[in-house]
Amino acid sequence: MFRLFAIVTILFMTTDAQLVSVPSYKMDYNQTSKKVDIKLQEISLLNDNLPSVRLTNFKNVIYYGFIKIGTPPQEFKIKFVLDSTHLWVFSKKCIISGCSRHNQYDGMNSSTCIPNNMMANIKYADYIIGGYLSTDVVNVGNLNVKNHTFTEAVYLSHGHIFDAFGDQELDGLVGLLSSKLYYGRITSVFDDMIKQGLVSSHILSFYLNRNTSADLGGKLIFGGSDPAYYEGDLTYILLLTKRTCNLPLTVSK
Repeated sequence: MFRLFAIVTILFMTTDAQLVSVPSYKMDYNQTSKKVDIKLQEISLLNDNLPSVRLTNFKNVIYYGFIKIGTPPQEFKIKFVLDSTHLWVFSKKCIISGCSRHNQYDGMNSSTCIPNNMMANIKYADYIIGGYLSTDVVNVGNLNVKNHTFTEAVYLSHGHIFDAFGDQELDGLVGLLSSKLYYGRITSVFDDMIKQGLVSSHILSFYLNRNTSADLGGKLIFGGSDPAYYEGDLTYILLLTKRTCNLPLTVSK
């Protein structure tokens, strides 16, 4: 069985944003890497009892899992990505013809929903999500992230964007990109986990199983990594990157 394991280390948190707070985005590689090495040695990565989301592998094209939003919880089938900070799900107010095929968030049926009465447009490479900002409790990996702001999607510029996945209809997307690396007004759900002290370290990991017939398609792990899914030692590579301003969010009253 071929197995793929990816460790995504959120270094900006362990270095007090030193990796992204350098003028003109220029960095002293030797100085930065030295500081990163010191911090990484203080983090215990190996743990088999960490909060996680079970993933399903759909034809080695997408890996999806489930989250819950609201009180009582409403469940959504979600794709997790690392190039966005935004969490969005289809709304009960959705005007797209195909919305009936998806689970839709209903803030009226959640006692913890806080409407923001603000419109939001999330621009991706080839489509736009339009909707309203709301704040509610979001359950990811059995962690209750309180007061997380997300988008209730009511419009999708290409309404059949998910049709290519056949019967694996997705209800939305969870972006795990750090807000420290993004010019935006929305905090990612992982950032809120860190702020609320729900994870033991500022690390998240993906295990991706390439065997489409396996019962476990993959796992998204928060707070470290699980040694059951890899062999040998972990090697850290410092990635020097600019802050990104792709996937912009436009907000208006």
